[in-house]
Amino acid sequence: MKEDKSDPTGDKRLTERRQMSDLWAQCRFISCACLLCILFSVVARADTTQNFLVFGDSLTSPNYSWANLIHKAEFANFQISAQPGLRMIDIDSPRHIRPYGGEWGVVIWLGTNDAGSGGSPEHAAMFCRSEVAFLQSRGFKVYLVLPVYFANHPQAHLMQAMRDTITEIANEYGAQILDPPFPYDDTGDGIHPTRHGHLLLAFYFINALGLNFPDGTDK
Repeated sequence: MKEDKSDPTGDKRLTERRQMSDLWAQCRFISCACLLCILFSVVARADTTQNFLVFGDSLTSPNYSWANLIHKAEFANFQISAQPGLRMIDIDSPRHIRPYGGEWGVVIWLGTNDAGSGGSPEHAAMFCRSEVAFLQSRGFKVYLVLPVYFANHPQAHLMQAMRDTITEIANEYGAQILDPPFPYDDTGDGIHPTRHGHLLLAFYFINALGLNFPDGTDK
C-alpha cells in the first residue's frame, strides 16, 4: 500500500486562496457594476433634467400646488412666479432672461381671472402674443394652459372666449396647448383645488410635460 503523502493543511490553504480569489473577483465585478450604475444615473439625469418658468395665479401659487409638488419631488426644476389674482395682462417677463444650463420651458396658466373680472379676451390676447413671441425669441419652449371653465360662473361666456383666444394664439405661434382636467370635485370653495386636487393636477402635468422620474427614467 502506497503511503498518502498529501498535505491536508496545504490543500485547505489552496482551497481558501481560491475562494478568496473568487470572492475578490466578485467584489471587483460588483464594484464596477455599481460604479457604472452611478455614472449612468448621473449622465441620464444630466441629459434629462428639465427646467421651467411657471406663471400662474391662485391655482398655482399655494405651497401645496401642483407646481410646488412637482418641484419638491424633483421631477423638474420649477421657477414659480405665481400669485393670487394674477392676470394675463399682468405678465411682464424680465427682458434679460435667457435659458441657461439646458433646455427651458415656460408654462403659462392664466386667463381665468381676466375673464372672471370681465376683462376683454382681445386685450389679454395682445399681452399674451407679446409674451409668447418674446419668450420664443429667447429660446424658451412655451406651454399655454387653457383657463378653467366654470359653467355656473356669471362670466362663463368670457371664460370660453378666453379659452378660444388662447387656443388661437398657441396655434399661431406653435406653442403647446395644455388642457388639464380640472378637479371640480376636489375644491374647497368650488374654485380652488384641495391638496388632493393639486396632486391630481400634478400627475397630469408630469405626463403632459413629459417629465422624467427623479431617477432619470421615463415611466
